[in-house]
Amino acid sequence: MMSTDRFFNYPTAQVADIATATGFLEQADERTWDTLLAAMQTLVLRQGDVAFTEGQVDRALYLLIDGVVEVGAAGGMATEITAPPAEVLNEIAFLDEAGCMATARAATDARVLRLSFDAFQALAAREPQLATRVVLALARVVARRLRQASPS
Repeated sequence: MMSTDRFFNYPTAQVADIATATGFLEQADERTWDTLLAAMQTLVLRQGDVAFTEGQVDRALYLLIDGVVEVGAAGGMATEITAPPAEVLNEIAFLDEAGCMATARAATDARVLRLSFDAFQALAAREPQLATRVVLALARVVARRLRQASPS
């Protein structure tokens, strides 16, 4: 009988993989990250792979932990996002469920953590304080990005 172990050997992120300087849970301890990582899916992107597409309904939060991803919207110039440190992606669609505002394509091989909204709701039921921290951390990320984008 053929072993199927290798078919289900998906890489999982470890706490040591997360270096955050973006304001997203930067003060979180190892237990907090372990709990959050257990709810997240690790995606391995090869150069050219698309994580999500502009307009796609994908109510999920992405955390780029390794590699370079180009993020851009129609008519706009793509921005390269590099990790480490980890960077939050698709936060607006996660918060408002209106669809992705941009397309994210791997410019190099990359690892991305994905937290679906369903997984977040299950996490929130078990760990409401952690869920509150996640939402507040996302709010800080959004606020920082708005401040950087607005003219002084």
